[in-house]
Amino acid sequence: MTESVVSQREYLWDRESLDPASVRVAPTADAIEEAEGNRSLLAGLDIAGATNALKQFPRLAAGLESIRHTFIENAPGFCVIDGTSTAFLTTEERRGLYLLCIEALGRTLSQNAAGDHIVEVFDRGQPFSAGGRYHQTNASGVLHSDSPQWPVVPDYVALLCVRTAIRGGESKFISAHSVLDRVSREHPGLVDELSQPFLFDKRGDFAACEAPVTAAPIVTMVDSQLHFRYLRSYIDSGHRLTLVPLTERQTAALDALDEVLSRDDLVVSLRMEPGDMQVLNNHFVVHDRWPFIDHDEPERRRLMLRAWLQRR
Repeated sequence: MTESVVSQREYLWDRESLDPASVRVAPTADAIEEAEGNRSLLAGLDIAGATNALKQFPRLAAGLESIRHTFIENAPGFCVIDGTSTAFLTTEERRGLYLLCIEALGRTLSQNAAGDHIVEVFDRGQPFSAGGRYHQTNASGVLHSDSPQWPVVPDYVALLCVRTAIRGGESKFISAHSVLDRVSREHPGLVDELSQPFLFDKRGDFAACEAPVTAAPIVTMVDSQLHFRYLRSYIDSGHRLTLVPLTERQTAALDALDEVLSRDDLVVSLRMEPGDMQVLNNHFVVHDRWPFIDHDEPERRRLMLRAWLQRR
């Protein structure tokens, strides 16, 4: 397992080797012309109508397929689609274009018990200490993969930037391959420990007939591609909840992983501007954001739209 993970050398990027400008991609002129000519289809578009509407945007769909292959399914595993060229669109029309983009990239997944497929990410004024969720605060979280507590995790995470904060809030990206490469070199054998099942707490979001945890490895290989799922607090609480203590070796592996994840030289940071769309491969790009200082006026506060996608 260890050798198959760290042998994919093209995925071993870090802050020094990956230029943030190299992962900022502009839509093609044809796709922008297509959007401008079909603006009436964008306003008021919802998820249910996106499938049919996308048929009127073949050049947009073709461009996104190229982006998927070049940036998302292969190294580096993420990109930001530049929103500068869509400045002529209204906020509502940009939201419609975002729905078309995610429709082209995959099938949206429910993100909560309410069944929401698009979630607004903004500071609701409730800190972690008072039970606030990461996407409801202005704080930095921890480097993680999204939804690791479910048997099937999202393939992609897609964000649309609607508004920015006064300062901060930049996205943070780390290559899971680079993390595991360092753990493997500095702590021989512990990557193999990460390939054994851990218990992830579902945080109470499960049916009465379901288990409260998901048992899954942090590191697996699927069709020769790394699948990395991680959020340390979900593992700690999953083992406490089930009264199954972590072994000394499991704890050592998690501690080694956390220590490497804390290294700033691995982090690539990107600031999103209104209209930008960020897409990442949730299987091998670990992510977070920097904390931010927001506007006082609610209508000006930082706002992102988030979708979890399963590839088609």
